Amino acid sequence: MDSTACRPTSFICSVLVHTYGIAKQIEDAVETFLEMERNGIEADVVAYNSPISAFCQDNKFKNVKRILSEMESRRVNPNSGTCNIILTNLINNGETNEAYSFFRRLIKVCEPDAETYTMMIKKFCLRDELAMALKVWKYMNLKRFIPSTHTYSALIYGLCEKGNLPRACDLWEEMMEKGIRSSRMTFGRVRQLLIKEGREDVL
Repeated sequence: MDSTACRPTSFICSVLVHTYGIAKQIEDAVETFLEMERNGIEADVVAYNSPISAFCQDNKFKNVKRILSEMESRRVNPNSGTCNIILTNLINNGETNEAYSFFRRLIKVCEPDAETYTMMIKKFCLRDELAMALKVWKYMNLKRFIPSTHTYSALIYGLCEKGNLPRACDLWEEMMEKGIRSSRMTFGRVRQLLIKEGREDVL
C-alpha cells in the first residue's frame, strides 16, 4: 500500500493493532497506532478500541486509563465495545471492584448494550460475586433494558449456586410472564434445587 501511495484507513490500522495485541506484540501494536496518527489518519472509537484491547490482554490497565483520557480530550466517546473489552478483562483477572468502578464511569459517557449487562452478570456469577451481579441487574432494570434469555439464565443459575431458591423462582416466573423461554440447562438447575429443598409443589 505504501509503494502504491494507497493511504490506509483507520479501520485497516485498527485491524493491525488488534492482531498485534492478540499476538502479545504490544510494542508493535503501539507503534502501528502511533504511525497511524503520524500519517494524519484520525482515530475513531474503533481504532482506539484496538490498543485498549491490546493493553487489556497484557494487563496494563494504567495505559488503558491514559487512552480513555486521550479519547476524552479529543472528544471521542467510548462505545459499548469499549465497555465490553475493558470489563471482560478486569472481571477475568478478578478485579471485580475495579470492573464495577469502570462500569459506573463508562456509563456516564456511553450506553452499554444488552451484551454488556449479560456478560457482566454472567462473569460475576461465575466468579462467585453474586452481589455484584445483582447490582448490575438492578441498574439494567433502572435503564429499562429488556433482559434476554441468556441474562436471566446467568442470574438464575448464579442464585441457584448460592442456594437462593426464592429469588431464583421469582426471576423464573418473571421470565415466563415476559414470554422469554428458558434454556434446558437453567430449568434443570432450578428443578434440581427444588427437589433438593423438597419443593415439589413449586416444581
